[in-house]
Amino acid sequence: MTAEDFVALASRAQVLFLYRQADAFDAGDLTLEENTIAALDKSGRERYAHLRHSAEQEHGRCRKLRLRFVTGGVVHLWSTEASWWDQLEDQLLEMEEEYLPEGEQAQPEDPPSTPEEVDRLAELLHALPDFREATKSAERERTTLRSFPELRSHRYNGLSRLGYDALNEATLRIAETSKKIYADFTANLPALAQETLDAGVLAQATTAAARRAAIRAFVQERSGGYPPSKDFVELLYGEPLLKKPAKANSTTSPAL
Repeated sequence: MTAEDFVALASRAQVLFLYRQADAFDAGDLTLEENTIAALDKSGRERYAHLRHSAEQEHGRCRKLRLRFVTGGVVHLWSTEASWWDQLEDQLLEMEEEYLPEGEQAQPEDPPSTPEEVDRLAELLHALPDFREATKSAERERTTLRSFPELRSHRYNGLSRLGYDALNEATLRIAETSKKIYADFTANLPALAQETLDAGVLAQATTAAARRAAIRAFVQERSGGYPPSKDFVELLYGEPLLKKPAKANSTTSPAL
């Protein structure tokens, strides 16, 4: 099934949301261990330089694409990996095996990425406040490595494949939950504005920037740690209840 087929399937199912997760390739992650690099001969150094050049050429491109939608309580998932990524990975693994320093034990294999493990770890990541509040992929990766060091790859700098798959799945779940929460907030915007006012959120905010920041912090806490989009902050900021009162005219009338 192609991506187009999957999108067509989602359209026929009349789903409200189709989630897309693209994993960008970081050339810096595709490197040999320092001790293996030291063991390279002239031919190996040339091959490694060629491999690194090839990796740099692909830097920033989509390494893995995942599409997902939910209908009838059932999750439908489609994913694919770029052929150039598989080729680069195979070349690196081949060099690791060929130039493993004599007498040194081979690095243990990274844990396999099974649906059950991805589901378990994604749920744990979703429950982490730091992961839920992260707005950049680098922040989510650092949180994942800090919370689950066993997901660090034995072969590459960064996460193992299981770690990336769990991170991506947790990110999709957070996006899905966040959309539902903010759709409900949007449908009840006047009530949320009243709640914001009653909580005194804007009492000490005297500038537009400070008021927006206060609204953002309040709404994020109110949502359970899901950061609001800039558009939602502007939407709530524009509610009549939260409009900053105009300053009274200080000019006095001349005495008669």
